[in-house]
Amino acid sequence: MNDEPALERAYRRLLLAYPRRFRRDRGTEILTTLLDAAPPGRRRPTAWDAVDLIVGGIRARFLPPPGALNAVTATLAALLVGIGGAAATGWLGWQASTTMPSAQAAAATAHTAFGEPATDPVADPGDPLDQDWLGMRTSPGDEGNTGPHPAPGAVQVRLRTGSQDPVSVLAGARERMVAAGWRTDGSTADNVFWASKGDQVVRVTARAGDRTPDGGGSWSEGDPVSLMVSVHRPAPGAVTVLTLAGLLAGAVTGWLAAAWALHARARHRSRLRVATLVLGLSSLTLGVTTVLLPALAGVAGLASIDGWSPHDSLVAAAAVRGAGVLAYVTALGLAGTAVLAVLAPATPAPAGPLPRAKHPVLWLVALSLLVAFLGLSGQIAL
Repeated sequence: MNDEPALERAYRRLLLAYPRRFRRDRGTEILTTLLDAAPPGRRRPTAWDAVDLIVGGIRARFLPPPGALNAVTATLAALLVGIGGAAATGWLGWQASTTMPSAQAAAATAHTAFGEPATDPVADPGDPLDQDWLGMRTSPGDEGNTGPHPAPGAVQVRLRTGSQDPVSVLAGARERMVAAGWRTDGSTADNVFWASKGDQVVRVTARAGDRTPDGGGSWSEGDPVSLMVSVHRPAPGAVTVLTLAGLLAGAVTGWLAAAWALHARARHRSRLRVATLVLGLSSLTLGVTTVLLPALAGVAGLASIDGWSPHDSLVAAAAVRGAGVLAYVTALGLAGTAVLAVLAPATPAPAGPLPRAKHPVLWLVALSLLVAFLGLSGQIAL
């Protein structure tokens, strides 16, 4: 005869790998089966039994119910919530970073470039989620900048010179900055160069005309040259780490929440099961078309460009902002699905297919809602 108290305790410990609900519903049945199958004198489970119970517990806790549709649903939920997590942590990390130089520091840098005191600095905080800036993020590289990538915000200072030769004016500014210990890139023949030193990344341009830092004025050939200095901070590199952490945390949360909701839905009665299906599927469809696909398209576009900028980490946040109110509708829909999952009864619902003929109106409403969401999402995506 086997030592049932010791063996039973060992099996009960292994059954802790399963969720409490599963242990309550089927724990006694599984335990009895295992004890009856054990040969006399056994005091501990076999390695195979232990592995089987642990793997089964992990599946019950972290995997959705079997089926391709359930796997796709959990995957989309993980991707969508992951994008939301990346957007939140990336944006918060950017806001917590110092991405604007002070006016005093910018004026001192401009003084170095001009060779004389600089006045009237103009601050332009920029918009880190501006699609134009994200799309042109490589323009510093196109202009020869091989140093740190600048953040969008800048303090701009202008100096009107008496020269009509922008190349010589720019060459003089470059010589003064090199002499002051700045690292410079780019060609003065293109009327622009970049410089970096410490926590500043500077773009220096020379154009004929009376161009003001705020975009006023005009360029005209033959006019005196205006020298423009735009002082940036480097894009904060820590944002990339925060974004990846948010992406991972969101993806894990989305997967676990979807798996839990799908298991809970299986215990619902027919009406509540259909309501959970309609709300969850509609919310996922809306989120995929308005948030997930634009974010993935942005990542794919950046992947085709050489190099990586910390600013690329804000693609997810830009996609969420681009979705506008529909992003909030998606979040509310997913939250509502979770609420419906909480309403699942403590015991499993009777097995069997959902009744179809008894609730034709409910199915018609479900189909109408899904078609409406798909149509709205298609218009937004286009």
